[in-house]
Parts: sequence; C-alpha cells; structure tokens
Amino acid sequence: MWLISKSNLIAFDSSSRNTWTTAEDTCEHFGGHLVVIEDNDEDSFIRMFIERSLKLSNYDVNERIFHYTWIGASDLAKEGNWLWVTSKPVGMYTNWRGLGPNNAHHGSHTEDCMDWSFGGWNDNDCATNLNFVCEIESNGIP
Repeated sequence: MWLISKSNLIAFDSSSRNTWTTAEDTCEHFGGHLVVIEDNDEDSFIRMFIERSLKLSNYDVNERIFHYTWIGASDLAKEGNWLWVTSKPVGMYTNWRGLGPNNAHHGSHTEDCMDWSFGGWNDNDCATNLNFVCEIESNGIP
C-alpha cells in the first residue's frame, strides 16, 4: 500500500518480511529508503499508517511478529550512535519505548537496527525478518 504524507510517498507491505538490510535494499530498489521519522507528526502518521495497513491485511493480532516493523535508523556504524539512513543523527525528536535502546537481546550488542513497535521505537536484531515501511522523498517521485 502506498500513501502520500507531506509530499513523500510511504509504502508498507505486510506480506513481505525481511532483515533490516534487505528491507533497506528493497526500498532503495524503488528509489527510496526505510522511513525516517523526525517529529511527532511524522511518528503519528507512521503509527496510523502501520496500524491501518495491518488491519487491511487481516493479520493475526496474536502473532507478535506483526507488531514489529523496520524503520530507517541503526547504530551499525558505531554502537550507541543512532543514525537515520539519510546519515542524519537520531536527535531532537525521539520516541523510544521505555528508557531507549537497551541491547536486550540476550545481553549482547546485537540490537543495532530500529523497529517501530507497540507505539514506539525499539532496538532489534538486524537479522530478524520484519515488515517494513519505505519512503520516497518528494524529489524522487516520478
């Protein structure tokens, strides 16, 4: 499903789950990138968009994996230094669940990619196959 927000094109495909890197590659194939969220309005829009997309896909609400969706930030380059795929730092606006990124995956430092889940942002293992949201900047829309 594609939708326009603030002149950007947003897409979500609930039938396709990929690792964070493959999700980013898929978005790039369509001329975009994983979605970047820089303010509360964008975050609210993405929340509504994900929830609406999941309802339209008739997902099983009891299947926890559907509650996690890749968005475009990681600390792959340097642990603790979260950057959007556009190379901008995750900064002024954040919506981390709880106290923020916690590398809670068995106490290791393997949670280097950001997902949107349960109303906020979460660090997750990049190798996990999740749904994802792509964004095409308005200057890239044909």
